[in-house]
Amino acid sequence: MRDYKSNAMREVLRINIRRHRERRGLSQQDLADELEIDVSGICNLENGRRELRATELPILATLFGIEIGELFR
Repeated sequence: MRDYKSNAMREVLRINIRRHRERRGLSQQDLADELEIDVSGICNLENGRRELRATELPILATLFGIEIGELFR
């Protein structure tokens, strides 16, 4: 059951990152620049092939103008 929950949470997170990025009119490159990673890292993140680092959560929340918890809803 734990694997299902963590997979479901990752799915929600990746969908929300893309949704908030697009809502803010940001490109994957814009997000990569803010997180100081390669654009392929954003692509992998949004496609579920990369996990988000805990240190990246507050950066994304600030960039999107939301609370961290909103990334998981």
